[in-house]
Amino acid sequence: MVVIGIDLGLSGALAVVGPNGAKVHDLPVTGEGKDRRLDGRALILLIRELVPADGRASAVFEHVHAGMGPGSVARASLMRSRGVVEAALDIARIPWRAVQPATWKRHYALLKEPKQRSLEVALRLYPDLGQQLKRAKDHNRGEAVLMAHYGARELEGLF
Repeated sequence: MVVIGIDLGLSGALAVVGPNGAKVHDLPVTGEGKDRRLDGRALILLIRELVPADGRASAVFEHVHAGMGPGSVARASLMRSRGVVEAALDIARIPWRAVQPATWKRHYALLKEPKQRSLEVALRLYPDLGQQLKRAKDHNRGEAVLMAHYGARELEGLF
């Protein structure tokens, strides 16, 4: 059994944790400028590379919801990304859960902490990911790893 953690968004990431450690990848995107979006086909191929069709898995990603007002364009982009992720997981027959950001962040004492702190915690849990979590901009990768670890421990009881 492995658990997939997904940090939604065009600069998001996907991590898989399980008994053999962790792997992390940036989410695949396609298009340029305003036409940039998650690449659903490439996402399914990535999921299948990490979790064979006969493998047991579940997935966790942040619960995002639509809204109006400041930041509504960014929220709309996140909602579009969430739809692609949900569809890819459904097609792959991988059960998923959307978790409130405050829920998983509280688990790691990350509420109101800078993004860099997510990288530090992820590296403490999975030091083998050092090369993939070394830049400040890798915070999305760190958060995907932490969501996967949270799901494995708190939702699936694996660790």
